[in-house]
Amino acid sequence: MRHQLLTILCCLFMTGLFAQVQKPSSDISWRKRISMADEFVQKNDHASAAVFYESVFNEKSNKLEIAYKAGEAFLKSRNYAAAAKMFDAVKNERKDFPKVLFHYAQSLKQSGDYKASIPLFEAFASNYQGDDLKDMKTVVDNEIIGAKYALQLRNENGAADVKMEHLSRMVNSDKKEFAPIPFVENLMYFSSMSEGMGQIFRSERGGGGWDRPEKPAIFKSMEKPHFGHGSFTPDRKAFYFTQCDLDNNGELRCDIYVMPRVNNAWKKAIRLPDYVNEDGSTTTQPYVTVIDGKEILFFASNRKNGVGGMDIWYTTRAEGATDFNYSIPVNLGTMINTISDDITPFYDKISEVLYFSSIGHPGVGGLDVFSSSGSIEDWSKPKNLGFPSNSGADDYYYILGGSREYGYLVSNRLEGTKKEYTDNDDIFQFEKKEIEVLIKGSIYEEGNDSKLLDAVTVGLIEINENGSENVLETKLFNDGEYFFRLSPKKKYKIEATRNGYEAKYFEIETDNFSGNSDFTQNLALEKVEEVVEVEEVAVAAPQPPTKRVRPGQNPTTVTSTENNPPPVKPEYPVINNTETTGEEVAITEPEPAQPETSIEIIEDPVVAPGNGGNAAIEETEEYPPVQAPYEETIDPNAPQQRNFDDLSEMEIRRIFYVDGKPYFRADGVLVEVLGLVINDGSMIDGPIKPKRTESGPTELTKIDDNFGLQPNEETGVNYKIQLVAVSEYKARKYKNVENLGAIQTETTTSREGRTVQRIMLTPFQTLDEAKQTLGRVNGLGFERAYIVKYVDGIRVKNSKIRLSSFGG
Repeated sequence: MRHQLLTILCCLFMTGLFAQVQKPSSDISWRKRISMADEFVQKNDHASAAVFYESVFNEKSNKLEIAYKAGEAFLKSRNYAAAAKMFDAVKNERKDFPKVLFHYAQSLKQSGDYKASIPLFEAFASNYQGDDLKDMKTVVDNEIIGAKYALQLRNENGAADVKMEHLSRMVNSDKKEFAPIPFVENLMYFSSMSEGMGQIFRSERGGGGWDRPEKPAIFKSMEKPHFGHGSFTPDRKAFYFTQCDLDNNGELRCDIYVMPRVNNAWKKAIRLPDYVNEDGSTTTQPYVTVIDGKEILFFASNRKNGVGGMDIWYTTRAEGATDFNYSIPVNLGTMINTISDDITPFYDKISEVLYFSSIGHPGVGGLDVFSSSGSIEDWSKPKNLGFPSNSGADDYYYILGGSREYGYLVSNRLEGTKKEYTDNDDIFQFEKKEIEVLIKGSIYEEGNDSKLLDAVTVGLIEINENGSENVLETKLFNDGEYFFRLSPKKKYKIEATRNGYEAKYFEIETDNFSGNSDFTQNLALEKVEEVVEVEEVAVAAPQPPTKRVRPGQNPTTVTSTENNPPPVKPEYPVINNTETTGEEVAITEPEPAQPETSIEIIEDPVVAPGNGGNAAIEETEEYPPVQAPYEETIDPNAPQQRNFDDLSEMEIRRIFYVDGKPYFRADGVLVEVLGLVINDGSMIDGPIKPKRTESGPTELTKIDDNFGLQPNEETGVNYKIQLVAVSEYKARKYKNVENLGAIQTETTTSREGRTVQRIMLTPFQTLDEAKQTLGRVNGLGFERAYIVKYVDGIRVKNSKIRLSSFGG
């Protein structure tokens, strides 16, 4: 089903072709006025047609078909009150006008009379038998749901969390203003019909308010008479916008153009390829963003193979590309698009939320603003933003400013004496009047609430609707107390960490807070049991062979082998045991006075599902002899060392550099490689492929076709483990996992616009290798760590893997 305002609302240029509403002269006959009104309809000048039809009906009240035409024309020109008056006159003539009750109910609803509209919608649904019955039933059901939702919001009468301001007459004229672009906080670009055709203007706000709008010089030469609907790329090196004109059939048709900026100079606008601007359809309202190295262009179009009416689509190309190799446009799907019109997309990539306007989803007015969390592959059910972001009229072009605490939208709603008519669109600015919720509490040792803890790091993490998390703030508290300020209608996690204590967190939702509130939640941290170094005790020779046992499993027996392995550097403190019976060694508390058999403890990479940490004991191969000297009591986290000449070809191919030193990973533990240098002394972070040379120290030959890689280059597929995302990187917090991989940081942006650091453990050439290490990482206090896939150094969207993802 196509909404009756498709051309006017989605293109916004057609009504601007008419400088003002034509009014009938008293000396024109009623027949002539009908003829003139019909001509206005053909020209899409519905406002003029409406007043001509109305004037005839006022004289000829028996001509109900003229009243119906007047009602339709008033509704299309969005004069809801006048439309309701005309439809009321013919509401009982359902045989001649099958949809009169539907249009009457629409007019009342968009005038804000929700209570009166509901029974009319219901009466229409009970009696209508048209060919489009199925589609109309869907539309009417949504209208009723929206009207009831509006009444519910009114009855709740809660404090609005958004402050709405109608911009001054310096910006808003008596024509249409639309498509605002918040360039910076006090500088806005927007489109306007103030001079009779669609054009782009800019206005800056100073101490005295908004300045008189100016036309940017870059738009002096356009191919078509109407242009607007703009969007800058994040780096401001390109500008997407729409140009429109009437086609040979008199229909308005719009295409998307891009204007590149080269060497700080804007070049001529170029029309996007035909497969984006599909022939015979309108393509408009572009919004561009960059996600994971891809430029994503959202737009609205009534192109073929859509869901219905205007749909939201997207196309992509590489970030910073200078060519026009866009992907084939993809429809956002039925979670977003409906059989009616869905338009004006804006994607907030910080919070991963799409904002758009729709007639097809249940709304409180005509076009309502909705939000949906997710990504281009997966969207949540759209949520109506409610009052005052929406009204009984049409609300669209919702967009956030840089700080995300303000933004703009376009509406034809009434605004006291500032805006007394609904037949034109104005720009409104909104500010989020955040209700402040203060969360606070004491931090103490579990079991001893009088022992307040200092040096506690507490993180504030927002949990999005799709379950993803954003670290908003991380603070160090030294007085045993913490506090944060929260926003309403959000879900958060508060997580506390301190050396020597288990991490502790809790979740809180602020949906039920209707005013400023204080909320107390104490945090009791459990002290970690101290690890006591066990001194090696001499044992009588010969000794049974050293075997490996995974820690934390309390086995009763270990089966030994017949042949003694070569001596190895132990990775963990040796635990001595006192009882030997044949081939079975029982593990008990150490008693040095008796002969003992040493058992070397190693970590279990991944606990088998359902074993609860008591997986069966398995024998593992011993490491080859270690060349470097070691002390009898060693740090279990210290990396091992191997000589390059002793490595296998497979081990060589797994070498990577950290701070200029070569390593490879064996069973999840780092092994430093001795006797390997880079031929020019430069440092490489990440995987490399060295090779042996005939003489001298082994070198990395960069120009070698089989092995050489340039410094800092990542190629192919590998995996990294994201430990956490924090506002400030502190190396000391990650000492306990340094032996498992290289620590890298990635800069990104939180949903609040703050710069944060992803802390990554890297690299892993296979997923299995990453899974094994993730099991260890989780056991070392990073319970929410997960694996992320990278291709040629680029992070793959939605590739997160946690232990639960693969049954661990």
